[in-house]
Amino acid sequence: MTGADKMTYTISNDHLTCTIDSKGAELKSVKDRKTNKEYMWNGDPAYWNRTSPVLFPFVGAVKGKEYRYNGKTYEMSQHGFARDMEFSLISNTSDEIQMELTDTEGTLTKYPFHFRLKIGYQLNDRALTVIWRVENWNENDMFFAIGAHPGFMMPRE
Repeated sequence: MTGADKMTYTISNDHLTCTIDSKGAELKSVKDRKTNKEYMWNGDPAYWNRTSPVLFPFVGAVKGKEYRYNGKTYEMSQHGFARDMEFSLISNTSDEIQMELTDTEGTLTKYPFHFRLKIGYQLNDRALTVIWRVENWNENDMFFAIGAHPGFMMPRE
């Protein structure tokens, strides 16, 4: 997908409304429907332009932005590449969404594994559940790490 293909999705229930961006399957907003209070960081680029990036297949950075696997050297940016890629929509209901990312020719130059990464967001009353599923499509073990880096709005009290 190109930048023009980027989509924003909304899920909601009686208590919360959440917005998820197809780029990185990133949670952009969690709002209380009664008070309109926003719980997620606003992504102000003067400080940090993200809200809740998914970190995959690495959490953190590798020394010199490269690592070796089976005698070959690969480049990897901090926190991997999933946060910067377009995810495909699997399903979307009023209170749940599931998206996926699969390996591409481009990811294989950085990460030599075939994979499917599924990310889901589900609302239950006043709770938001985040579901991660990593599928290994290789004959051998696949090494990875997964994490999140959410930013929250805090009151100035």
